[in-house]
Formats: sequence, C-alpha cells, structure tokens
Amino acid sequence: MIEAVAVLFDPVSWLVFGAIGVLASVGRPRGAFISAAAVCVVIVGIAWPSLADHIRFAASSDGPVDSSFNPLTLLKGTKYEERYLNYFIGAGNARETRQIERRIDQYEADCAILHPDAAQYELRATCSFGSRIGHLMGGGFQSILVFVALVYLQQQRDKSRKV
Repeated sequence: MIEAVAVLFDPVSWLVFGAIGVLASVGRPRGAFISAAAVCVVIVGIAWPSLADHIRFAASSDGPVDSSFNPLTLLKGTKYEERYLNYFIGAGNARETRQIERRIDQYEADCAILHPDAAQYELRATCSFGSRIGHLMGGGFQSILVFVALVYLQQQRDKSRKV
C-alpha cells in the first residue's frame, strides 16, 4: 500500500498516468477510450517498475571505458552474479561496477525497510511485485482523477454554452 502512496507523489507518474486520463476524457466514443485507457494503465503499471529498475541501476559512464574489462570477473560468486547480472552489461570499468553494486545494495536496504519479513533472496521479487501493485493502484487513481476532473469541466463548459 505504501508503494501506491509513493506513486501519488511522483511527478513523472502524474505525467504518464495523467496523460492516459486526458486521452480517456477527450476521445469519442468515450466508452472505447475508457477501455483503451484502462488497458494502458495496466500495461504501464506493470512495465513501469521494471523500466525504473533498469534506469536506477544502469551504468553511468564513470571514468574511461576499458574495452577489455569484464564485470563478471568482479561479480563471480556474488549475489550480483546470481540475481542482478543483467544490470552490469554496460559497465565499462571496475568503478562503474562498484557504483551499480552500491545502488543495488541501497535498493535492497530500502526494500528491507518496506518488507521486513521478506527473505534476503526474495527482496527483489517482493519489492518488484509491491511496486507493480502500487503503480497499478496509484497510477489508476491518478488516471481516474484526471479523467473525472476533465469530464466535469467539459460538462460545466457545455452547460454554460446552453445558457
């Protein structure tokens, strides 16, 4: 539930899910656009956390790129190799690799606060699932709120034109 509240305070989320609400309110026939908007909310709500993870952990081009560097040499036998290897693909040197490790460690520490009962190896899946549910709930609320506000304003405008 806390993830849904966090989504409500995320400005990027308001832009994305609010835009879906705008599309649902301006389209005709409205029923078809509402259905399409609902599908968009579900797709974005499910995909957004995965995309955010890739952005959060992405290599950041820190220092010179070593063309012979292989991050697997530093990750061999660690939790990073087992659970997070795909995030290290773009790492061009040892410094970038260590930065990604620190971001992952911080992410896991944050997840452990939100989900203290989750086992260490389940943290990523637990947080990812909670994030998806949070984005579906919070994002759906954002889209509905924008939709209702725009429909109300359209009705008020139509009333004032008839008078």
